[in-house]
Amino acid sequence: MNKYEYSDEPISITHVVRRINNLINQNEVKRLSYKVVSDKLKDMGMLEDANGKYGNARTCPTKIGEEIGISIEKRISNKGEYFATYYNRNAQEFIINHIQAMISK
Repeated sequence: MNKYEYSDEPISITHVVRRINNLINQNEVKRLSYKVVSDKLKDMGMLEDANGKYGNARTCPTKIGEEIGISIEKRISNKGEYFATYYNRNAQEFIINHIQAMISK
């Protein structure tokens, strides 16, 4: 994954996974799902269920997740307020450095 293009601006897990999938030969390997990464981050104690703490956000970072660069931010769209989880460069590096453990069963 040394060709992964890190973003210096925090990005969503969807964007992180999209960048990973752009590097995968899809004839040889199945596309990665953001849910797989998100579930593994939960297993590793980086994310937890939001349980209504942040509106309709499904997950939010734990203290450990915040320490590696996962954050949750309030956003406003034409549909109203919502919360989104973002991954800074350090969090992206964590995911890339642990991707093998995340995808192996």
